[in-house]
Amino acid sequence: MSAFFATASQPGVVTAPQSGVVTPSQPGVVTASQPGVVTASQPGVVTASQPGVVTASQPGVVTPPVLETDRLRLRAFAMRDFEPLVAFFAIKELNLYRGGTQTRAETWYYMTSRLGEWQIRGYGCFAIEDKASGESAGYCGLRHPIELDEPELTWSLFADYHGRGLATEAARGVMGWAYETLKLPPLMSYVHPDNTASISVAKRLGAKIDGELIHERQKFVRYRHVASVAALPDPEAC
Repeated sequence: MSAFFATASQPGVVTAPQSGVVTPSQPGVVTASQPGVVTASQPGVVTASQPGVVTASQPGVVTPPVLETDRLRLRAFAMRDFEPLVAFFAIKELNLYRGGTQTRAETWYYMTSRLGEWQIRGYGCFAIEDKASGESAGYCGLRHPIELDEPELTWSLFADYHGRGLATEAARGVMGWAYETLKLPPLMSYVHPDNTASISVAKRLGAKIDGELIHERQKFVRYRHVASVAALPDPEAC
């Protein structure tokens, strides 16, 4: 399927004579000269110099970074992640510990709210992209709903990416950014006591049990993570 390119000659009016480049001639409309690269010369509009990397020249606009590990690219959610998320949230067995399955509309709300959290909190969740295939593989990052008094390190992998250590790899990447760039204190993760897969990830990250919480009418165990990247266990030894 070809990429969508659109052109605007008037503010708020978008046409698409060819597939892929969003260009405007009026203030307040984003411009792109390459697929996936959004640029702007007007105040208040985000700018990107590389595909998938969004920066901002105006105050008050948070820039989700792109993090890379050996096998993964962690980036802001994009439209191409929506259908994989819809498929993931429709599988009952994969959503037993996060409140059950979600409809297509609920999945849209989930994805857009995760994007919005960046602007309110200054951090948020990343879409996980498999470097080898370029496909969406899940999500990982910092989740901070209003009922929690600190951010939670969260992770979920789509079914095709289970059993390869990718959740641990993604979480280590996020922890490095959270500690070294954001200077956050030791992170925590809430894990359902029956979620053996996530408990294994938490343990491979060196996390220790640090209490319990009732969240969304379910009991969760709080795991407290190590305080620095240097304190992370050797991944080869896990």
